[in-house]
Amino acid sequence: MPPAIFLERTMVLPRTLFMERRHAGSISEFLFASSGMVGARGPMIAGYLRGATGSYHLAFTCAVGTSITALALFLITPKPPPYPSY
Repeated sequence: MPPAIFLERTMVLPRTLFMERRHAGSISEFLFASSGMVGARGPMIAGYLRGATGSYHLAFTCAVGTSITALALFLITPKPPPYPSY
């Protein structure tokens, strides 16, 4: 299985657990598009920080901080009630 398809399948599952399943496709595409646009800024910001400080230390510290924040938010988000079975 190509890596892109594997990542697509594994990243959609958590979204369907926390959001309505019937909207999973549109939510996934919106998140992929927006994360691509925002993710393109990361190397530019890291390069700017490297030029300003002479080291990548601050850029990596910011990346680790945002990753820890994202993990904490994921862990404290309450799971929605189960969908009724029809």
